[in-house]
Amino acid sequence: MGFQAATDLHTAVDLGVNAAIVATDTSRHVKDCKLALHSGLDVLVEKPIATDSYEALGLVTLAKNLNRRLYVACVLRFSESLN
Repeated sequence: MGFQAATDLHTAVDLGVNAAIVATDTSRHVKDCKLALHSGLDVLVEKPIATDSYEALGLVTLAKNLNRRLYVACVLRFSESLN
């Protein structure tokens, strides 16, 4: 088992991946997640999932309707316990 990396979603889909990690600027999270979900991919998005709760709920609903998984990563890079 291995993994492949791509710098854009279209290339990733062409490679046959089944999941995407969205680690873009927060303002792009919804757009990038929607594109990945509509491309048939499960998604791990860094927090915050969206800029407001309505967009977040829209992503959750979209993932559910498309039978895709949507996860939110909680990065703890500034946690004192990790320093």
